[in-house]
Formats: sequence, C-alpha cells, structure tokens
Amino acid sequence: DTYELTEHADNQFSEETLRVMPEHVRADIRAAGRALAFGLSEACCFHLVRASEELLSRYSAAFGGGSATKSNVLWHEALPRLIAMSKNKNAGGPDQRILSMLSDMEGRIRTALHSAEQPININDATIFFNTTSSMISLMVEALGKMNKSQSKTAPQRAQEKLIDTQSAATDGDDEYAEDGETITRSKSA
Repeated sequence: DTYELTEHADNQFSEETLRVMPEHVRADIRAAGRALAFGLSEACCFHLVRASEELLSRYSAAFGGGSATKSNVLWHEALPRLIAMSKNKNAGGPDQRILSMLSDMEGRIRTALHSAEQPININDATIFFNTTSSMISLMVEALGKMNKSQSKTAPQRAQEKLIDTQSAATDGDDEYAEDGETITRSKSA
C-alpha cells in the first residue's frame, strides 16, 4: 500500500531486525520507500546504497577490517577483502549470499548512480528495493548474532566450547548427571 511505502517502509523488517538496525539506516530505508512511491528511482537507489554502506562498514569491522567510512574504501577494499575471507571455508566467515548481493549492487546500481549514461528505471528500482531489503535483513541478523556472541563472557564461551567438545567426543552417546556423577550410555548398547 502506498501509505505504508511512503511512511513506514522500514516496517517490512521483523521486530528483531528493527531492534538491532541503526536508526539512520531505518531513516534511509524510509526515504527510499518514499522515493520509490513517488517514482524517483535514482533517489530510491541512492538511499538504499547509503543504508547498505553503513551496514557494510559494520560488517567489515565485525570481521576485523576496521570501520571504513569512505564509500570507495568500502567498495574497493573492504568488500574484496570480505569476499576473499568467504572463500576460506572456515565456519563463521562472511556470508556469501550477502557478498554476492553487495557485489551486484556495486556493479549495477552504484555504477549507474555515478553515470548519466545508465539511467535507473522504476522497475529496476523496485527490484533493487526488494533485493536490498533481503540483504539488509541478512546483514542485520548476522551482525546481531556476532554482537551476541561477542558479548558473552569468557567463562560462557569456554562452557559452550566444552559442551561442543563433549558432544563431539561422545559421538552420539547420551550423557546425563545422576547424583553429581556423569553417566554415559552408548546408543549401541
């Protein structure tokens, strides 16, 4: 509905996502929604790129890249570094879905915003609005998870690691405590 798009474009996100999302990112999403509702395709894309750059800066910082604030540094240094990190198959690296969407954004939309030769039509802006919303949801969710894991105390992280190690060591055995003793029951028995 047009009213929702012009006034509350950020309401498309879950409550959990909105709790973690920075207010100025929400403001850019609302501005993008207004621009889209009024047929201002390039303005819509501009606000979405700006919202994405803020999250890209935070995402890069979360993976040890520092928080770059200049647009060119984000797109030409931080994003390629994150892409290289994602190719390392270790768990906990950057999400390849997010990086793919960011690369597409940089190659198609951001380039078009800097070139009068490649105008952005309303259909492209609508598609970009929807795909960028999905990417923003993924990024905010990932940043929220990283913040939660970083806010755990060292003893909590050690406890989780111990539990993971015990789970791997038992290889499907059941463990439970009975009167302070740990009893292991093999499933093969």
